[in-house]
Amino acid sequence: MEDFGKKPRSKTNSLSQRELKQESKSWEAIQQSILMYLLIENGYVITIDRPDKFAHLSKHFFVISNLKKGINEFKFCEEIGRRCQTMISPAIRVCQQKQLKRHFDKSKSSLCVNLLIEFAQRCGYNFTIRGTRSSIYTVKMQKFCEISKSGKTLYNKEDIFRIGSKVNDVLKELCVEANGKECIDISYNDIKKIDEDENSVTTDEIVSRSTSRGEFMERTMSAFKRVGFGRNYMVLY
Repeated sequence: MEDFGKKPRSKTNSLSQRELKQESKSWEAIQQSILMYLLIENGYVITIDRPDKFAHLSKHFFVISNLKKGINEFKFCEEIGRRCQTMISPAIRVCQQKQLKRHFDKSKSSLCVNLLIEFAQRCGYNFTIRGTRSSIYTVKMQKFCEISKSGKTLYNKEDIFRIGSKVNDVLKELCVEANGKECIDISYNDIKKIDEDENSVTTDEIVSRSTSRGEFMERTMSAFKRVGFGRNYMVLY
């Protein structure tokens, strides 16, 4: 089985269509996981549905039911369903039922990540968005390669991959341990071990990560071309 906790593959490597699809699905799940991690670090409790089975060849993309912070609760899954019905309605006229379900499921995953980004932006995080191909019948998922806050880079692509993979594994373990439950509340106590691991790196690891995470010097953006801007993000290719 592929170890998705490792550094992302080089684009020069030859991959089959199946492998590319698996890696794409894993990256989507890893994005979802690190976004959940950021929100939980900022006081949110996230309720996820316990899946009947897990993805075997890729990281698992979870269904989020609710977000809670203090006395405030957001019906996350209901909002995703409402937005999805509104945004993919044109496909109903031209797609068969099987195609429509596939479009609906893909759009739900995209809306989940996009909405989590919105919540993270409210916590002060900014995202560098990669340019991706548009789709006629599905909602486009925002793919990010860098996370920053207050002008400082916190996580580059390798950090996102590493931490998101760890969070995804922890969520899977919690679901396995919660056998018989329909849903699970994920709070900071459930992910603090990841924080402890990240904060207990050696001096050499701190130095090696400092450039990429902006802890001692700013990252240069000269290797990228800016092609567009959003309120809290820039698009690169």
